[in-house]
Amino acid sequence: MTYGTVHGRPYRTPEQKLMSRAWRWRHSAWLLAPLLGFGVFSAAGFVYIAARAKRPAWWLAAGVYAVLGLTGTVLADASDGGSFAGGILVLTWGASIVHGIVVNPQYLRWRAAHGPWYAQRVEPAPQPAGPVPHAARAWPAGPGPAGSSAWEAPPAPDRDRRGPLDLNTATAQELSRLPGADPWLTHRILSARMAHGPFRDLEDFVRCTGLVREQVERIAPHVVVDPPPRLGPGR
Repeated sequence: MTYGTVHGRPYRTPEQKLMSRAWRWRHSAWLLAPLLGFGVFSAAGFVYIAARAKRPAWWLAAGVYAVLGLTGTVLADASDGGSFAGGILVLTWGASIVHGIVVNPQYLRWRAAHGPWYAQRVEPAPQPAGPVPHAARAWPAGPGPAGSSAWEAPPAPDRDRRGPLDLNTATAQELSRLPGADPWLTHRILSARMAHGPFRDLEDFVRCTGLVREQVERIAPHVVVDPPPRLGPGR
């Protein structure tokens, strides 16, 4: 398959994810709850997908299976309700398995289209067309050593010359030049890097620093995470 990259991370379209057998098996693991729950814990799988996708119908199914499982468990403890309780649990078990098989394709389609927000594809900003703005034009540099008045382009910031800033090697001064950066943000990034070591990727950076979505989205186009060489088991 052809993969793109998002902030240096592999990117797959929803169609490519659904075509991957390994991806489908991995995200269908929630079916183990109704399959192995024997009617008692069948609701757990539906709670998981309902919480992820925020689907009211799946919350309703989780509630129904939870009530049936609890009822069967309580009746099983009664001396005269064993057979009836067993029937309820078997019915709940079978219904939850069939229901899960029916619902799983819907969940996989939702999961393929809703990756983590920091892994969404970010299209590059369009380059302005037409004449170069006045502020970006060259200006006279003044008389040179020989009295000449050659025109020179204004020096570009260091970050622009080097490209995106590597969050694993950036200094406090370099971090302070990022959009929206302040002393608190710079200290937060440096403290997280010192406490946890070099970041493995953007996801690891977000987890270690605890930055909110707006902060990461503001600096993401200007930074990269160059992971360190793997010398042993990762942290």
